[in-house]
Amino acid sequence: MNPTIERGWLPSKESLLKLSIEAVMSLKLSCVNYSNSGGVLYFLTWVFNNGVYSPPMHTYSAEPPKNFEIPSEAEIGTIDLGWACDDLMIKVDIKDRAGERIGYCHGTSDTTTTRAVELRKNEHIVSVHVDTGRSKC
Repeated sequence: MNPTIERGWLPSKESLLKLSIEAVMSLKLSCVNYSNSGGVLYFLTWVFNNGVYSPPMHTYSAEPPKNFEIPSEAEIGTIDLGWACDDLMIKVDIKDRAGERIGYCHGTSDTTTTRAVELRKNEHIVSVHVDTGRSKC
């Protein structure tokens, strides 16, 4: 992990505030990059349609080798996240507003904790914060 790379919410709040409402509303998640070796998800990276990566490229010791794309016309309704031992990411399951799967990645370990992020009709994701700290497990 490169400690000199910007951390936090990306795109940042400051950069979002400089955009017009139309520009903010046009931001969409376009891809999720990951590695799923060893039973858990590693190098999880959220990519926006404007080219912003969260966390930024070169944060990890290697770039994620796998990805799933989110169709540009898809409207995300729910993101289900799953962990083992409360901090090891095991799954990301993205569904549209009708409950149909848009994208999915997972490890092989058992999920012990889950959380669903549900978006209401006029909500969408414009920024993501990824904690790249070491596991406590």
